[in-house]
Amino acid sequence: MDAAIGRGAALLRARRRDEAVASFRDALALFPDHPLAHLGLAVAGHAGFEPVESALTILDRTKPIEAALVRAQVLAVQGHGTEASGLLAGAIRRRAAGIRRLVDPASSRFCK
Repeated sequence: MDAAIGRGAALLRARRRDEAVASFRDALALFPDHPLAHLGLAVAGHAGFEPVESALTILDRTKPIEAALVRAQVLAVQGHGTEASGLLAGAIRRRAAGIRRLVDPASSRFCK
C-alpha cells in the first residue's frame, strides 16, 4: 500500500496523471480509508478533499501524529504553507510534552 502511494506520488510529479490515479486506487483497494491515497486522488483532480477529511477523522483517533502530517500536506497542497508549518510545529510540541510526561525523570537522562 505504501509503495502504491509512493509510486502514485512519483507519477503525479512526472505528470503521468492517469497512471498516478491507478496507483492511488490500487492503494485504496488495500486500505480504503488511507488519507494519503485519497489526497493523491484529490491532487490528481479525480476526487475532492472530502474523502481525505473523512479518513483523517479515523486517523485522528488512532494515530494523531500521522493525522497532523497528512493535514499539513493537505494545507500545503491547498496553498496554505504557513498554516501547515504551524500545525506541524504544534504537533511536535504536543508530542514532546507527552513523552516528557511518560518518562520518569529519576531514571532517564532525557528529562530535565
